[in-house]
Amino acid sequence: HKLRECLPVMVFLRDRLKYALTAGETLAIVKKRLVKVDGKTRTNPRYPTGLMDVVELGKSNELFRIIYDCKGRFVVHRIEAKEASFKLLRINQYKIGAKGIPHVVTHDGRTISFVDPNVRVNDTLKYNIQTHEVEGFIKFHVGNVAMVTAGGNVGRVGIITKSNFQSLMDHVGNGKEWDLSRKKGGLTILPPYGSQEAVLYRGRLEALGNIYNYIRSSKAEIVVMTDCDNITSIDYSDVLRYHKEKDADITVVYKHKPITDSIHRDVITISMDENKRVNGAFINPEQEEGNVLLNMTVISKRLLERIISEASSTNFYSFTRGVLQQGNQRLKIYGYAYDNYVADIKSLQSYYDCTMELLNPDVRRQLFPPERPVYTKVRDEVPVRYGINASAKNSMIADGCIIEGTVENSVIFRGVKIDKGAVVKNSILMQGTYVGEKSVLDCVVTDKDVMIRDSKTLIGCKEYPFFVKKGTAV
Repeated sequence: HKLRECLPVMVFLRDRLKYALTAGETLAIVKKRLVKVDGKTRTNPRYPTGLMDVVELGKSNELFRIIYDCKGRFVVHRIEAKEASFKLLRINQYKIGAKGIPHVVTHDGRTISFVDPNVRVNDTLKYNIQTHEVEGFIKFHVGNVAMVTAGGNVGRVGIITKSNFQSLMDHVGNGKEWDLSRKKGGLTILPPYGSQEAVLYRGRLEALGNIYNYIRSSKAEIVVMTDCDNITSIDYSDVLRYHKEKDADITVVYKHKPITDSIHRDVITISMDENKRVNGAFINPEQEEGNVLLNMTVISKRLLERIISEASSTNFYSFTRGVLQQGNQRLKIYGYAYDNYVADIKSLQSYYDCTMELLNPDVRRQLFPPERPVYTKVRDEVPVRYGINASAKNSMIADGCIIEGTVENSVIFRGVKIDKGAVVKNSILMQGTYVGEKSVLDCVVTDKDVMIRDSKTLIGCKEYPFFVKKGTAV
């Protein structure tokens, strides 16, 4: 192991297990040949142990494996005798030696010959330290459980802004709530202008052209692009696995569903052959249902750079027209079918519809699965306070609210106050809204910091909700 990636036997015995108080006592233990590392006796107190090494202490019959914790620090993990017979080795190099004999070099410096011809760099070998044989291997495929030991692009996320992005920057901040506040990578807010000559982008390719330098600086091999107007909970590891299985240049996510009037604007559908390879893309088609694109795209970074360069020289700014329509013959573009809940927010009506769908328990289960929790900006608030005559039915009410009146079939954001005698039904009240005494709201959407004075009546309908803009007093 490299010196900066090892735990010396002296530190292991003295500082981790506390079996010795001084360096002299540690030296006495190893000189009695009581310490074995990967089945071999070690008498040098400075011998380096590293990731996945098995350490055996003779007299106490204790077995340990050296692993990392979540912050990359060495942890001494106690194991059973059955597990101590093997260790996992990451392949760092794969070479064909003299007489065509394949051999690999592993992360702990071993050179192993006559390995399975299907193994490649970054795959993992299961190595028996007693018989010195390879018992099996695990491919480095998307979806397999892995321990991340290093990397400069773990969790690198860029958000391209366009207009009215102050609230976006206030919400995402530095990405701390999503564990994206890092020295390398992490969250980056990208302005709509990449240079002094740049203009406000007209399409996705032009937006990507404005951040071309940001894309080039990344060491990632795969880029995932997604828009901000879809509400869903998708596991991208399944999409990435599909992308590699198909050996695709580009993979787009779609859902076969009806094309309703509320989402008919800017809708894109695709047609595919029997192998799910895209052979056509249509903008705002005149049809009742189809394979609607969800604007989630997986593409290699190298291909994306080439497409951006070509688009800049040919004055193409639309990804749909320039790539999906004109490039589907020369590029291997495949569609990934997504079957879970997804909602498109393209208008006030569609926002109202999908927000009210949150009152459906089945929708909530699909959007907030326990195995993939959804994180947001943390704001500590007191619990909801209900008055003596308050009533709440089938509603989602956030912390910090004061409910003195009646709430039914509604979504209430933080810090909302509904005064005595007020009735709120089928409505969405955003943060800081105040509803005065004896007021009635039905099918109403209020933006932040709206004041509804006493004895006011605001009624819309589910097909056309009544909207009150930010900071308005009615």
